[in-house]
Amino acid sequence: MTTTPKNQDALRHNALQPAERQPTPGELLWTLRKGTQTKTAELRTHAGGVELQLSRNGEWYYGRRHERRAFALEDAAAARRQLEQDGWIQQRLEGSAAG
Repeated sequence: MTTTPKNQDALRHNALQPAERQPTPGELLWTLRKGTQTKTAELRTHAGGVELQLSRNGEWYYGRRHERRAFALEDAAAARRQLEQDGWIQQRLEGSAAG
């Protein structure tokens, strides 16, 4: 039995490296603000279903995969309700009219 790789060139210090994985943009559901902090909810579709991802100031902090889109939307709505009860408000989008 041998553990030697078939392609020895891949082990060289100057070997080409695989391209970094590029994240796929999700479907933005909402952005809430409280002071200088923001929280966003996005849906990302995967082979096994739909994932709800929540971010705080652009950094991921929660994710949950659901079999169906409707379940992910319900999860997002529940998270939003809780945040709004805690004082978070809808962020005004750039260029939108004040209302």
